[in-house]
Amino acid sequence: TPNGFPTADANGPYTGDEGSPITFDASGSVDPEAMPMEYRWDFDGDDTWDTDWSTSPTSEYTWGDDYSGTVKLEVRDEIGKTDIAATTVTIYNVAPTTTFDTLGQPNPQFILPYQELTFTGNFTDPGWEDTHTATWDFGDTTIVAGNVTEENDEPDSTGTITGEHSYTEPGTYTVTLNVTDDEGASDI
Repeated sequence: TPNGFPTADANGPYTGDEGSPITFDASGSVDPEAMPMEYRWDFDGDDTWDTDWSTSPTSEYTWGDDYSGTVKLEVRDEIGKTDIAATTVTIYNVAPTTTFDTLGQPNPQFILPYQELTFTGNFTDPGWEDTHTATWDFGDTTIVAGNVTEENDEPDSTGTITGEHSYTEPGTYTVTLNVTDDEGASDI
């Protein structure tokens, strides 16, 4: 009966961005008797295996938020001998992407002072676990919080931001929408 145990090699450390799949590679694992091996992974270091046993030495995982922690790999040969290895993973936050959508106005021909205008913008964020805030700068020294409506479902977070404003003086104004995620990354 062979008495050699396999040696797990999780490679790493691994890095990537939230919302992008990371490929984990255990192909450096070896069995001294060259027996076929199976692999399983714990991606968040909670000692619960996130994958079933697989004959493939690679596996993919995607985080919905920035993360830094331990990834564990367990290998076993065909007679049940096992080994565990650990490595680290660092997942970086990604800023949202913001776009201006529409300007709602009472008269589509022209805008008069004191008319209530409704501004609408959108954002997407590959970090589907991120939450967002927004501000509108209406270009006349008025800065207000935007009304954010978002959904946080994989594969991304998306949302709509509205704001209402009326101008007291005729003129040309630059309106700026700034969306910020819960890690402080923003887009204008």
